[in-house]
Amino acid sequence: MIKAKKKVSLIQINNSFSNQNYLPYSAGILRSYFTNKSDAASEYQFLPFIYKRDKLGNIIRAIENADIVGLSMYAWNTRISLSIAKAFKEINPRGFVFAGGPSVPDNAEEFLRENPYIDMALHNEGEIAVSILLEELLKEHRGEIPNSTYIDDGGKVIISDRAPRIRDLEEIPSPFLSGVFDKLIESNPTEQWIGLWETNRGCPFSCTYCDWGSATSSKQIGQFSYERLEEEVKWFSNKKVEYLFCCDANFGMFPRDPKIAEMVGKMKQKTGYPHALSVQNTKNSTERSYLMQTILYDYGLSRGVTLSMQTLSEEALSNIKRSNIKLSSYFELQKRFIRDSVTTYSDLILGLPGETYESFVEGLCKLIESGQHNRIQFNNLSILPNAEMARPEYREQYQIKTVFTDIVNRHGFKDSDEDIAERQELVVGTNTLSIEGWIEIRSASWLVAFLYFDKVAQIPLATFNGGIGLPLLRIVGAFMNASAEKYPVLASIVQKLRENANAIVNGAPEYLHSKDWLNIYWIVDEYIFIEFATNGGFDSLYGEISNLLVSATVESLPEIASHYGIKSLNEIAEESCLFNFNLLNLPAGQQHQKSSFKTFWNIGDVYDARIHGNFTGLERNSEGFGVEVRIEKSFSSLDDWLREVVWYGSKRGRYLHSYQKLADRHSKLVSL
Repeated sequence: MIKAKKKVSLIQINNSFSNQNYLPYSAGILRSYFTNKSDAASEYQFLPFIYKRDKLGNIIRAIENADIVGLSMYAWNTRISLSIAKAFKEINPRGFVFAGGPSVPDNAEEFLRENPYIDMALHNEGEIAVSILLEELLKEHRGEIPNSTYIDDGGKVIISDRAPRIRDLEEIPSPFLSGVFDKLIESNPTEQWIGLWETNRGCPFSCTYCDWGSATSSKQIGQFSYERLEEEVKWFSNKKVEYLFCCDANFGMFPRDPKIAEMVGKMKQKTGYPHALSVQNTKNSTERSYLMQTILYDYGLSRGVTLSMQTLSEEALSNIKRSNIKLSSYFELQKRFIRDSVTTYSDLILGLPGETYESFVEGLCKLIESGQHNRIQFNNLSILPNAEMARPEYREQYQIKTVFTDIVNRHGFKDSDEDIAERQELVVGTNTLSIEGWIEIRSASWLVAFLYFDKVAQIPLATFNGGIGLPLLRIVGAFMNASAEKYPVLASIVQKLRENANAIVNGAPEYLHSKDWLNIYWIVDEYIFIEFATNGGFDSLYGEISNLLVSATVESLPEIASHYGIKSLNEIAEESCLFNFNLLNLPAGQQHQKSSFKTFWNIGDVYDARIHGNFTGLERNSEGFGVEVRIEKSFSSLDDWLREVVWYGSKRGRYLHSYQKLADRHSKLVSL
């Protein structure tokens, strides 16, 4: 009689984006290691990967015959993974469930006692531990499993020694080249896949909000061979994987990394795949970062370079252990990329320990004035289980205040009511930032995003900042404190922002859902922009923006205001607002702009210089400056506009049309 093989289900549920799904890399590499390295592999049958969210009943039906279930857990799948484990053990109490990944706490006793349907927690690298575990389970006992924690039959917690990291990563068979994913791809021909790809493993930094270092359990960085990576890129190309997400913590830290970027670029040039390669930039290595990102951009693999500052506060940088990462490197890269017309984005994290309202807004304004005119992504700070920030002593030291909220994906579709909501722990206060201060930071971030990065008023703000010299910090302060009596539209916007920030403090999701607008979640500033774009109201808004900029100039820069005179300041403000409105990319039926217009002040020159890192003085010409708006694409439906301009086009600056001087039709178009 032939002995039945034990059935294993490896589950790594990832989020889906725009009908694209991640290949379950973590689950795949565990399976690849075991099936290629263990003599016990012939005793097991692996069930199809569970790789995306589905109704719990559907998932359980797919794994009900499994003997062993392995869960790869992170913030976006923790609760559904635990629900799967519980439901599985209810129908199969003799089944074995193990869990690993960043959301499994390093100190796992409480986690295991709260979730008794998890038989074993695994920590750090999983390849060797899972392989030994599967070998031992053939003997009907757990044995000595490295990197593990479990509760024995007597209720005692058993913690094994942590195994040394795999130093030679070539010992790990590639899940792509070993064929682990071939059947998955063949069985799902309509899926569009995103490839998760490691070229190295480890992180030398110790940022307290991050769990990357703990996940790899070493500051030493291992590398996969260039030859292997080249074969994997060929595999991605053959499988028509459009998008690659590089899992390296610091791509660009090794001398070979620009060569890897070029290798991917040449593969795209030859075959058309992959379309894009997203990487996490290395820190401090300015020259190599510049070279590597330029290569990605030139081959069309990158839509822009992300420069993740996180904060410009020296105290906050010290508290989160990023003081060894030089901000000067970021600013130098910013200047170079502006010079080369390479689009960049920046990240800031709200509410880091040591940050104050004043330091955050000062840093935000400095970042824009140093050249970031395309996009800053403002991220709420969340606490991850294995990050240093999660430790009780760290929380106590900085008096960290948190709130739990449902995780919803930016631009993600609203799940059905029976879906299992994931939760995250957001920081909303510290010893240097009250909850009220956090609400102000969150509101100011949305306001700057709405006015500057959604480009509702980028031209007048850039004109007064770059042409007149009004500090952006003064502009933000004036807008945040606009009185309801003099500026009712602006004041109502700020009030809405504060109400949404306060809702988050009380447990609401980070983003706003709209059934009418693609049935997805929008960032709050985008939501308000859509409201204006679909309901009108720009005339009143621009009138208030114009008046407030003039008022702020008179109050802050009286000598400059005297030099120009109130009449000229009003004219500059009105013309820059008119310029902005006529370029604003609005949905069909809402466009009341002019396709050509004239300004007496050289608004276009001042704005163009500012967004390219330069300064040009304001000048008036009695004959005027003719401007022609160039509409590259019109949208016949609101859905198309929402999708192409506000969703897909936000990072590419599609909020504004390009324009050209009428007096110089042969000049280069200004793309915004």
